[in-house]
Amino acid sequence: FNSALGWKQGDITSLIQAWHSGARPNYGMIWTGDERTQPPEGNRSRTLRTKEFGGFSPYVDVTYTSCSDVTPPTATVNPLPNWSGDEFKVSWSGTDSGAGIAWYDVQYRINNGGWVNWKTQTTSTSATYKGASNGQFIEFRARATDNCGNQQSWGNPQAWTNIDTVAPTASVNPLPQFTLTPNFIVTWSGTDNASGINNYDVQARIDGGDWIDWQEGTTNTSAQVTGAQNGSLYEFRARATDNVGNTQGWSSGAQAQTFVAFQPVAWVLPFSPNTTDQTTFTVEWTGLTAPGTTITDYKVYYRFNGGIWNLWQNNTASTSEVFTANEGDGMYEFSATARNSLGQEETFTGVPEAAMLVNEAGQFSFTYMPAVFN
Repeated sequence: FNSALGWKQGDITSLIQAWHSGARPNYGMIWTGDERTQPPEGNRSRTLRTKEFGGFSPYVDVTYTSCSDVTPPTATVNPLPNWSGDEFKVSWSGTDSGAGIAWYDVQYRINNGGWVNWKTQTTSTSATYKGASNGQFIEFRARATDNCGNQQSWGNPQAWTNIDTVAPTASVNPLPQFTLTPNFIVTWSGTDNASGINNYDVQARIDGGDWIDWQEGTTNTSAQVTGAQNGSLYEFRARATDNVGNTQGWSSGAQAQTFVAFQPVAWVLPFSPNTTDQTTFTVEWTGLTAPGTTITDYKVYYRFNGGIWNLWQNNTASTSEVFTANEGDGMYEFSATARNSLGQEETFTGVPEAAMLVNEAGQFSFTYMPAVFN
């Protein structure tokens, strides 16, 4: 009840229909209002007349039509995919030859357990099931009640699905440390615990730059890199999406990498340790060239304390020499280039590949971290 005086009434059509159809037991009904008893809300009174009182006796007014339809309707849950995620749409439909369908009831059960009421007396024909857990097998069934109260009996499961909420795992397969051609094949593979892999995404980056999308939504497990840059490091990573849409996260780093050297490439090997109190030390270098060719000679450059580059070894076939630090204590950086049997010669870029700190006088207290050659 609200607080106003006067006759009270309300619509209980759905309750009476449920009693009539047997969908709900008839325990009668109760009307309530503000039940607080303390001032200022309290001190209320209610007057309810009995049916013998007369004009203000309570009653239920039922409007109905007689039904010649005595045949229950038929409802079914529409087929579901074999695999679903933690949320998925369930739909159902029904037919009735007479009075028409009034509502549907839908139940589900998990892993062949007991049936659970999911949707009761609904006029909708679809809903989203939420909160499924990985590995569950969920079945559904529906029944319908028509406008004459004829109700379909519960039957066997009408639709079912398996739940997959775990993302697959994919990775780029290992590449050789060095690739000696501008075109090369990259392969990847993956596994999934349930619904299976639907597609892959593969990203690439060059010389530690930004990741770029290379293969998107592909079902292939290999692709060719063409026109690779000589002397560059190529890195790759892959992820997979399964058949219900679970997608693997990107790895933080590369899953496979290769250094491209289809023309001669040389570099000075890092020093270990990279400090010395001597004025002489050995410098070593090495290189790569394309298949069918050989490296014929190297050039080795050095600079002191970040100054200008000086040609130290010119057209040498050697891969090591003793260096004399004639300019005294400080930082000596080195870089190398190579030439192959076809006469192809690497361009000198002036990027230091290794460094040695000469500290004969003991005046330095720091350790230089050398540039890392890719």
